Amino acid sequence: MSPLEKFEKMISYYAKAYSRNPSLSSALEYVLDKVKAGRASVHKPMTVHAELIVGDIGNFKFLRCPSCGTVYDAFRINSLKCKRCGKSLVHAYVGTPIDYGQRRYPYIISLAHKNSNYFIITPTDYLLHIRCSIHNDLKRVKPSNPNRPIYSLQYICPWNDRSCQHYGSENLCRQNSGGIVMFRNEEGYKRVPSLPSEGLTKPFSLAVFNKEEETEDLTKDLGGEFFDQVIYGKFKVWFITLFYLLGSASMPRSRRLPIIVESDGDVTLIGRDMITEGVLFRLNPDKIASAKQQVKVSESTVVHSISHVIMKAVIELSGLSPSEFSEAIYLDENSSTMELLIYDDSPGGIGGVRVLKEYSADAREKIKRSKEPCPRGCRRACRACLYLENCSMLNFDLSWLAAYHYFRGY
Repeated sequence: MSPLEKFEKMISYYAKAYSRNPSLSSALEYVLDKVKAGRASVHKPMTVHAELIVGDIGNFKFLRCPSCGTVYDAFRINSLKCKRCGKSLVHAYVGTPIDYGQRRYPYIISLAHKNSNYFIITPTDYLLHIRCSIHNDLKRVKPSNPNRPIYSLQYICPWNDRSCQHYGSENLCRQNSGGIVMFRNEEGYKRVPSLPSEGLTKPFSLAVFNKEEETEDLTKDLGGEFFDQVIYGKFKVWFITLFYLLGSASMPRSRRLPIIVESDGDVTLIGRDMITEGVLFRLNPDKIASAKQQVKVSESTVVHSISHVIMKAVIELSGLSPSEFSEAIYLDENSSTMELLIYDDSPGGIGGVRVLKEYSADAREKIKRSKEPCPRGCRRACRACLYLENCSMLNFDLSWLAAYHYFRGY
């Protein structure tokens, strides 16, 4: 099967598997339709360009003082120091959309037709009641609790105007209803205050692979009773980012908004390919079916959970950072093919996954410990058990209980 056919099959599979998340499922279906119609192009970026303001996406022109909360327009000041207290300025709060299920289709950004009058990430002056109607200027915005920098935001009067009907104790402005600082809605989306960071956007990616060179069969060493086959060798991997999920860093992943980029009607995907070292695990369909039935989850949840169990074992055994490894999953229900590849995320490989071959006995022990129940007793998955910071699928579709049932008796 060609890489493109595998790619289409996996997008189709996950579109169905994520049916409980309408926004994510519809985004996958949209990309799949474009791929099937030949209206998708994969770009391998060689140069990255960054700008402060990007049409349609966001506006970050406001700065704030982290000490007193004074807000400044970055294009109207001559210094990056606060005029009030002398502290260094940082980017002010921005409004990120939150998906409550009211929109069952992704947001499309057209590179050919930008709308500079609208931003998905809205600037500070879009905050409700941020501008004082008496003084016609921006109020100060400051959290009352440093440990809750978003949920404790409040307005402070910069003019100390005690004659104002909204003036409250400790210089607070009571104009906003209930004292809650919120952004106004745009295009039907509620927006919540967020701190600008790379965490506002999370890429959702898939990887497919083909075997290039088989060097060693590790089935006997790593447990043939749980894996139909384990192969160490060289693999060709295609890693493609389908779209981005936009939202506050503290927002649940299910509430993030899928952002798809298009150019002249073609979906623009970001991808790369490489030949690297990897270990391929062909899973036992009967054990997958048993775990699926006992936990009431999909096959993809069982396989993805097993993948993270093995990845955590490799990371611990090798002593390398999680970013040095990645995973690729291929499922074909028609042929009962269920495979996962753990590979070095560098061209040619760095010898990381080689620990599964060179220290197979230790690897078995690490996997055995990694599949234990979550120490926090979480319902599905969390940072204490299966989460990985570099998961290409953003730690969706995981269950420690599913992995536990698959490896029972390991």
